[in-house]
Parts: sequence; structure tokens; C-alpha cells
Amino acid sequence: MPAPHSQPAAGRAPAAQPATPATPDAPILERALRLLCHDLRIPLTSITACAEVLRATGLSPEERDQFTRTLQTQSSRLARMLESLESLADGAGGGTANEREPVDVEAELRDATSDAVAAAAARGVGVSWNAAAGVLLPRWRAARLAGVLDWVLEAGARRVAAGQSVTVRAEPRGGEVCVEVGLPGVEPGPSELSALNALDPDRDPPDLVRGVAGPLWAAMRSLALCGGRSEVVARATGLTWTLSVRSSGSP
Repeated sequence: MPAPHSQPAAGRAPAAQPATPATPDAPILERALRLLCHDLRIPLTSITACAEVLRATGLSPEERDQFTRTLQTQSSRLARMLESLESLADGAGGGTANEREPVDVEAELRDATSDAVAAAAARGVGVSWNAAAGVLLPRWRAARLAGVLDWVLEAGARRVAAGQSVTVRAEPRGGEVCVEVGLPGVEPGPSELSALNALDPDRDPPDLVRGVAGPLWAAMRSLALCGGRSEVVARATGLTWTLSVRSSGSP
């Protein structure tokens, strides 16, 4: 019986050893995940605080309703952050028949952003949809597109004045599905605009705004893994944020 570490017999090639997977993105992912962990504590802290207040006696029905709505909003925000992490972990995705199933882009986007739209409406900001009929994407591509759109609507609508409407336009363009978001009256500074356009999901996430940069980076990273991209342009009427993803093909 050969010894545990005996040499292979003459003329016989040694057994191939499994290759160690390369992890060039490990430092980037590590820092991004640390940022996300910090961001996840923000809604969790609000949820805990609201729960403590709701346990107290003497709250009026209006106050109780207010804290309940805050609890629901922060719970939804936490769920979306976890969905971004899940999409990031999935990588390129598309591995199952369900994920490859074509879905209607407008319906998928509306469903994924319903909480952000409701939050905007509560502040007096509307969301106007203009989507081409019959635009389809594999479910996993549509979900990654929706992840970034959800962040754009949630964060962007906060800077739109009450009484105005955010516009969302979705249409096919040259082998891609493009979603253009118009944020009226939003005037980013030159450094902010440059930072948003320089947000490379293959590099370290910049600390644009603590509490939003991490989730945005995770969503954009997930979108980039299926061939997606983002462009932010300042116009006279406000900010235009365009998201694009390939209609088909490999990531």
C-alpha cells in the first residue's frame, strides 16, 4: 500500500488538482459589503425605534398611524437592500428556466418600484410612465434594471419639488432596452454629476452619500454583470438618468 505522500508511478502523470478560482474583485467586494452592512443598519435602527415607540401608551391614532407607516417604509427599504445583495451574489444569473422567462418590462419595473412611487406620492411628487408596448426582457435582466431604477426613483424623487412629476420612459433602442428617468428641477453640482457618471461597479464604490452609495453600487454592479450601463446628464429642465441593458445575449 503506497504511503500517503508517495510519488506517482513512472510514466503516469500526476492527478490534476482543482484550480483555485481567481478572485480579483475580492478587495472591492469586501469594502462594498462593509459599506452595505453599514447602510443596512440605517433602516434597521428606524424599525427598532418605531417598534419601541409603538409599544408605548398614550399615542394618538394619528401618531400610531405615522409610526406604522414609517415602519412599513423602512421594512420595504431593508427588503430592497437585501434583494440587491441577492442579485449581486447571483452574478450574471439566468441559470434557471424561470429566470430566463420573458417578462413585460413596464410591469416588472412598476411592481419593483411601487414602494418608491408611493413614497414620492406621499411627498406630493408624481411618477408618469411612458413605456413602449410589448417590450420584453428575460426576468433576471429586468430585475437588475429594476434594482437601479428603484434607487433612482427613491433617492431622486426626494429632490423633486412637490407638485411636479418624475417621468419614466422605457423603450427598445438598437438591441438594448433603455429606461430614461427625468427628474425635473434637480440640479446636481459638477462634482456630484461627475461622481455619478464615474461610479464604476468594477471599482471601489465611492462614498457619494452614506446610506445610499452602497445600495446603488450593488444594484449597478448587478446590472453591469448582464451588460447594463448608466448615464446621468444635467439638462436645463433637470436631471436625466438613463439606464440601458442588452435585450439578449450573454452578459
